[in-house]
Amino acid sequence: MLTKVGERLCAVKGRKTLLDRPVFGIDSIAVFGNVQVTSQALVMLMEHGVTISYFTYGGAYLGQTGADSSKNIFLRM
Repeated sequence: MLTKVGERLCAVKGRKTLLDRPVFGIDSIAVFGNVQVTSQALVMLMEHGVTISYFTYGGAYLGQTGADSSKNIFLRM
């Protein structure tokens, strides 16, 4: 599971923290298999422009989540 703790991104399995990194400096994340991403972590990653790409256990691409590059609604339209 990917969770948000302050301005840090944590990968947690069971009760064990596998990874604890600041969101600054992360450009993109690749998720393989059945991994949950909390909504708080997802919002933080989108606010920082981090794209999450989702893959099956076998490596087949499923899709991605990311923020719009522009905050200006008129430019997006």
